[in-house]
Amino acid sequence: MKRAVILIATVFISLTLAAEDKISLNMAVEKALKNNKQLQSIQAEKIIADGKKEQAKSAYFPKIKLNAGITHLSEVPDILQLTNKLVGLNNAVNAMADIQLADYTTMKNYYTGLEAANPGKYTQLVGTYTQLEANQAMVAGALEQKESYDTNLNYFGVKLNFEQPLYTGKKIKSLNKQADENQTVAELNIKIMENNLTYDVKKAYYTVLQAEEIYETAKEGLAAIEEHYREAESYYKAGFATKVDVSRADAKRSEMKQKVIAAENGVKLSKSALLFIMGEDINKKLEIVRENEIKELKCESNECVEIAIKNRNELKLIDKKIKMAEYGIEIAKSEKRAIVALTGEIGEVTNRPFQKNSDDIEWQIALVGSYTIFDGGSTAGKIKEIKGSIEQAKIGKDQIKQGIEFEVKQAYLNLKNAIEAVESAKKSVIHSEETMKLAESGYRAGVTSSLEVVDANMAVVQAKNSYTIAKNQYNLAVAQLEKATGVNNWEVE
Repeated sequence: MKRAVILIATVFISLTLAAEDKISLNMAVEKALKNNKQLQSIQAEKIIADGKKEQAKSAYFPKIKLNAGITHLSEVPDILQLTNKLVGLNNAVNAMADIQLADYTTMKNYYTGLEAANPGKYTQLVGTYTQLEANQAMVAGALEQKESYDTNLNYFGVKLNFEQPLYTGKKIKSLNKQADENQTVAELNIKIMENNLTYDVKKAYYTVLQAEEIYETAKEGLAAIEEHYREAESYYKAGFATKVDVSRADAKRSEMKQKVIAAENGVKLSKSALLFIMGEDINKKLEIVRENEIKELKCESNECVEIAIKNRNELKLIDKKIKMAEYGIEIAKSEKRAIVALTGEIGEVTNRPFQKNSDDIEWQIALVGSYTIFDGGSTAGKIKEIKGSIEQAKIGKDQIKQGIEFEVKQAYLNLKNAIEAVESAKKSVIHSEETMKLAESGYRAGVTSSLEVVDANMAVVQAKNSYTIAKNQYNLAVAQLEKATGVNNWEVE
């Protein structure tokens, strides 16, 4: 029972590994798009562009800042010392007024007698007292307290500031538009990289298919040569063939063994290249699904060019960069336009924190603006520079457009030629196989020589390799047309 469980587990693991190693073209493309480091780097640029968009959008909203701090002075400042002296004077005046009732009665009798004896002097004293009382009220009112100020050398401050732009000469709007275009530029760069990477995967994938078929053909050729060698050797021993026939077959057998080894190495190298592009371990075992169906091309050359001009992201990328530059002109022009903003501030600075005293709180609100009268031609220079870059971009777009047209036509002609080459190679395989059969039967009948058999066998190998290469060239031509037009899974019939 235990052995049965182990056997089942082994079979399950083997099937699982086999399923993981087997991969189709679409799976290879998906893995490459997922693992490619360069693509991941470009995708990170999209995140950067998103962040720049958020920064540009934030300019529409008010900026609110909270500032707080504490200051320690080495000595009491002069203004505080003066305040303390004034308060001391105020307190002294208050002390003079706070006399006892008995003293007050004596003084009252004295001044009553003085009023009767000397009215003029009494009037003068009343006036002096009245003035002192007024001075006391003034000092007490100015200082707002009767106690001495604290000489605490620690001062605390807190302020809340805000700023809201009202008009910036279209600068904020243009910056946001520019950020929108920059987001699209990042997305287009990703698509361009994906298109190029997809083509590289397809090219590597079809190269593996070609290498595997050439390897299989080489093994078939070697098997046929070895069969002929054994046949020639048996005929030689029976006296029906010469030693030359055996030597010739043996030489071709050695030659085919070298071709088999080279073809096997070609398979290993092509699979490692595919795994590398996919971002996988290059030593990983890999089995790929064969996809060699040959179809006729559906569109005409001019139609393919029109599709490419419409879909190629390289042209869209140039258009977006031109738009970004145009918004850059508006940003430059805003430097010569008025800027208006609403600002405000509220807070207090005190050496008596956490004590309720609303008179310590100060606030202000202001409508501010600025206008650059003369900048020495800086703005004009920026605009001139940007317009030059726009013209340069337009010229570059025309060059890219011409390159795309050439690329499409080249891919189109390659595909047409590949279709014809496939059909021609297929017929060559059929003819070569028929020739080999005739040569083998003729040799057995003693009509043809060993050389004819060997040559016929090599011709079959060559014809099959030509057919394999033709199919690979067809697949590459389809992939090239897809890349050139910017359309994956191009329809052919």
